[in-house]
Amino acid sequence: MPKIAAAFIAMAIVIALVLVERSQAGAQKPWRMADRASNGLARGSKGPLGPDAVLAISPRSAGPPRTASSQISVSAKEYYEGRNYAPLYERLSRGNRTPEEDWVLAKILEFCAMIPDEVPRGAAAASREVVEGRRAQFAAALSPSDPDREKRLAAFDVATRNRCQDLPHLQSTRGEIDDLYRRGAEAGDQKSRVALVADELRAQMRDRMAKNGMPSSLKLGDDQVAVMKQALASSDPTAAMEAARTLWFSFANVSVRETDGKSVDVVALWSAARLIACDTGYPCGPDTSEIAQSCAYQGRCDAGSLRDYFLYYRGSPYDSQVLARYESALRNAARTGDTSFLMFYPAPSPPSAAFQ
Repeated sequence: MPKIAAAFIAMAIVIALVLVERSQAGAQKPWRMADRASNGLARGSKGPLGPDAVLAISPRSAGPPRTASSQISVSAKEYYEGRNYAPLYERLSRGNRTPEEDWVLAKILEFCAMIPDEVPRGAAAASREVVEGRRAQFAAALSPSDPDREKRLAAFDVATRNRCQDLPHLQSTRGEIDDLYRRGAEAGDQKSRVALVADELRAQMRDRMAKNGMPSSLKLGDDQVAVMKQALASSDPTAAMEAARTLWFSFANVSVRETDGKSVDVVALWSAARLIACDTGYPCGPDTSEIAQSCAYQGRCDAGSLRDYFLYYRGSPYDSQVLARYESALRNAARTGDTSFLMFYPAPSPPSAAFQ
């Protein structure tokens, strides 16, 4: 009984503090209110918190940075930063590449180059003139009294940058790209192995669309499952990240489940791998595309890192707890090679099964 009473008292303190802050702070930033409220919470109960505890959350994490056991390569960091691929392409296309750099070069070609019978993924980026016109319209629509006006304009520039802008005439073939992936895979690069699996899955999709004009569910083979598991347990978190993103595909013969049989949230799994990669030099600051888009278009400009953004802005408290659980499981997998926190269940996910 004393513990229960203490918990209710602590929660009352939090709510009272937040209400007082709201009445006194006016237009003050919510994270300042949250800082004071969370201080009151810290002096209260040490037990589980109720849903109202979200009122004391700040969008700015206060924890110290983790110590990284390794760093991603310079080429991988340049690729993931995605500022301008032209200098990186020029350097890598001269030869003398590492296995991972074969993967990086293939990804640049896949994103920016004109490939027969395919639309380059970077082709959707607007021209510089169009972006400048859109920026002027965006600036005119922002209120002059918006306290984050300048932040939002700067974020718009980040969100709309075209990483392929200096490679307008780049050309390649699917064969050239796959050869680069194969070279990297044969030399032991995990991301290259994952890329080959993803390309095999896209080939299934193309073949099936050619037959009846509609995509159908894909199938993931045992060898491909093994590649996914190896990458998820890799000491290179960017390999786990690429594997998790490949699992976004919907499969007719398997689905990724937790040990209790529930479907894995593959977007949360990908996000968890990215948070681990943050410790190794993967770009996770306020100029990442997600944070920039959120600031520019929604006015959510207080996140200083991907961790802040994921936990505070992007999901519910439940989503954040799932993300934290997956992050812990992936860190353990990298240390021990144990991926038993998930399984490849021999059936489609319930939502996919309902529409097959």
